[in-house]
Amino acid sequence: MAFVNPYSFIPLDEGSAGKKEWSEYYKDEEGLLTGRLDCRLVARNPVIIPDQMDPEKKSYKDKKYDAYPFMTVAGKPMIPGSSLRGVVRSLFEAITDSCVYTNDDYYFSSRTNIAKTAGMLERTKNGWRLLAANRYADKDGFIPESKKTGEKIAFSWYEIRGKLYVSRELQGRQIDGYILKMNPMRTETGYSSHSIFVPTGDTVEETLEEKYIDVFKENLKKYIDGAAKEKAKIYKERFEKTEKEGGMIPVWYEKSEGGYYLAPSQLSRNIYTRKPKDILPEKLKPCIRRESLCPACALFGFVSKTNSGETGAMGSRVRFTDAWATEKNILGEYTLLPILSSPRTSSLEFYLRYGEDFYHADTPGVELSGRKFYWHHSGFNMKALKPDENPKMTSFMQPADAGSEFCFNVYFDRITKGQLDQLYTAITLGENSEDSNLCLKIGHGKPLGFGSVKVIVDKAYKRVYSDDFYKPEVAIPPEELTAVNIPGVIKKAMDYNAAEGLNIDYPRVNGRIFTWFAKNRPPADRGKARFYKKLPLATNRDITLPEDTKS
Repeated sequence: MAFVNPYSFIPLDEGSAGKKEWSEYYKDEEGLLTGRLDCRLVARNPVIIPDQMDPEKKSYKDKKYDAYPFMTVAGKPMIPGSSLRGVVRSLFEAITDSCVYTNDDYYFSSRTNIAKTAGMLERTKNGWRLLAANRYADKDGFIPESKKTGEKIAFSWYEIRGKLYVSRELQGRQIDGYILKMNPMRTETGYSSHSIFVPTGDTVEETLEEKYIDVFKENLKKYIDGAAKEKAKIYKERFEKTEKEGGMIPVWYEKSEGGYYLAPSQLSRNIYTRKPKDILPEKLKPCIRRESLCPACALFGFVSKTNSGETGAMGSRVRFTDAWATEKNILGEYTLLPILSSPRTSSLEFYLRYGEDFYHADTPGVELSGRKFYWHHSGFNMKALKPDENPKMTSFMQPADAGSEFCFNVYFDRITKGQLDQLYTAITLGENSEDSNLCLKIGHGKPLGFGSVKVIVDKAYKRVYSDDFYKPEVAIPPEELTAVNIPGVIKKAMDYNAAEGLNIDYPRVNGRIFTWFAKNRPPADRGKARFYKKLPLATNRDITLPEDTKS
């Protein structure tokens, strides 16, 4: 059965709007405008804005779950202005081809289905040296439980069909090696995770670049958060001791065109050295100084801090008030949601683009898929949601009903007419009517279908500054609010009916997301992940994916 992934991407342009010094935007002081827009938000689908300060408790099949009420103040439902601002800014960035102003600081990662090679990390005065090593598997239980990862031990060994093993007892030939307790292997009595690494005397890399060590540390954090956390903690402690005092520690490594990927376990994921902001085209990277600003940062402001410690900031010229419900009785019944997780940046076939079927985040020439958005669910039925019975990973949420209305204001201070038109367009998507199908998405549960809203500018006002005073507000006639051109791909992404009649859901095989991605990735070649299917972008005529990745 075909499906539409809940999110997709609007492909990036090259930052054609360009960047310029902030004063260039506002050099015509006589023509700058100050005033406000009176806006009304109409919920096309139920909207969830959870108040996370004081959750209640609700039961479902004898289990207790957190239950989050809709955000209210003095009993009146409201949507924080910061939520509205964030949504409008994202659209403003896309419409004006501005920088991708994001706080995302995560690393991409993936499993490559390539067994890593045994090695030793040696701490030297110049940094870290990577040495070749042989791995001896302790399937017979020679290593005492009291011995820890990184400790040196003398042992005897034997070989069967090219594989090296630790002897059950010390015998004639003995060598020294370093213990690693991470990789599980099947033995006659169950499972063992014990190995001994012995340096061969060959150097793989005299001095590893620091970026490979940085992502190795990130990999260790993931292990500590995972099932092997106790073993990973011991490994991390030994690594930190080696880093401080010198010495050697066993490691698994993989070498590809992107560099070296280190891990404490043989079949580990790779953590790649480049983050989203590193892959962005130069003109679309977040603005960091007032002397070079994109249109969005010139209007909404920015705060920055570079890796070198350089800081920059500029205040916003727009302010969004909180949105207040026009009626009190708009809140629906609590509903237990399916599990929603954080973005899976290991889904490289969704988040990245490249001309071939083999790539990862460090592949030269790889690109980001674009600006992320969520498809609208035009046939949304909240009662059809199938809740997950896991109190640690999901909860009850209270929505505002479809049809609910909220009112808010957008204040603007000394902006140009062109900026006002762009702001108006980002708020209304160029169609200032309640029956328009060009809608925004806001709040929690967007992948499930919540949060589709239409915003209308009901009235607009400007204030004229003269003789050191602002004069009374003057209405701006509707015909003077001019929508700028919106690219067709953005209109498609915001179209409430773009995925009408289609099954919008995360990729699954027999109900399991992991299985679909596993089947989409055959054994890797040359250290790069390979994908049968890639996520269709908003520019694709067919936005569906098949359940069978080989079809």
